Amino acid sequence: MVKKKYNLFNIRQNDYLVSMIKDEAVKICKLGSGNTCCAYLVCGADGFECIKRTHLRDNIDARLKAGTMNAQGTGGWKDCAWEEENV
Repeated sequence: MVKKKYNLFNIRQNDYLVSMIKDEAVKICKLGSGNTCCAYLVCGADGFECIKRTHLRDNIDARLKAGTMNAQGTGGWKDCAWEEENV
């Protein structure tokens, strides 16, 4: 399951959003590292968020498969909220 240190929000049934500060996005999601940056990392008015376990994942997965994403990482790295899950 998700490590308790993350700001995890259940936004709707089976949708889990992780919010983070910029330093976490750089360290964990590889923000600023070109195409190795996690494709599920987004930024909005509330800061950085991981959408890997939300309803938006299918769209990102389709774009990754089509090769239309600049960021091509898929997360699961050390300290990632989803590190211990095969999702």
